[in-house]
Amino acid sequence: MVSDWLWEIPIWVWAPVIFGLLKISYLAGLWLGRRSRVRRAPDELDDRGQVTLGAMLALLGLLLAFTYSFALNRFEDRKIALLDETNAIGTAFQWAELTAEPGRTELQRRLLDYAKTRVVSPEIGNDAVAIRQAIKTSLAALKQLWPAAKAAVGEPPYGPVQASTAASVIVVGDVGTARLTAGYYHIPPIVLVLLLLVMSLAILLLAYGGGRWNTGSVVRANAFMVVLSALLVVILDFDRARSGFIQLDELSLHSLIADMERELDGR
Repeated sequence: MVSDWLWEIPIWVWAPVIFGLLKISYLAGLWLGRRSRVRRAPDELDDRGQVTLGAMLALLGLLLAFTYSFALNRFEDRKIALLDETNAIGTAFQWAELTAEPGRTELQRRLLDYAKTRVVSPEIGNDAVAIRQAIKTSLAALKQLWPAAKAAVGEPPYGPVQASTAASVIVVGDVGTARLTAGYYHIPPIVLVLLLLVMSLAILLLAYGGGRWNTGSVVRANAFMVVLSALLVVILDFDRARSGFIQLDELSLHSLIADMERELDGR
């Protein structure tokens, strides 16, 4: 999924693209409406056309609500995954503190190295090559944890501290995988295509009625298109894990790394 071209497009490109598509639909509807213009008073509008437009706008509102909720839930999932991973690494680091040297310091340094690879660099963005390299580096650091954990807990039989230390390292790998997976979840492209289609048709029908009956306001229509475009851009922004204006605050992970470094440097 990291190579999906749809998510490699910068978020700021989407705003003019979406607005341009809606503008084309508006102009097309206005042109079709004027070609079929009839000379009757505005209060004699075709009820069937109004019902169709109302149904289309209601469908658009429903799709926007569900899509926004889906994107927001994915954002919350990534936030929870980040918190879970930070807590898991911190817990494993604390359990490692109770083991004996020389394995204790080695395991804690491996945990620190791994934690540093879990920080998402803003420079990566949606560069597929850079993302794959960052994931590769992180997985390589993860593989070093289990040998260090086995060296720290020693030979069986294991006591409660040794068993809990080993279990905490396993949890680190599990929650790391969960966070990695959460970063790959996106709104299905077919949903975005359907949403853009319904938006365009709603704007086309709105402009068609205005052109046919010589009613409506260009200012109101443009304002409506701007609001729709902005809302869809926000939805797309929520759905991006590594770029855009809305990003997770990794302060908790940075704070954990700083605490781990102080602990190891103080020895």
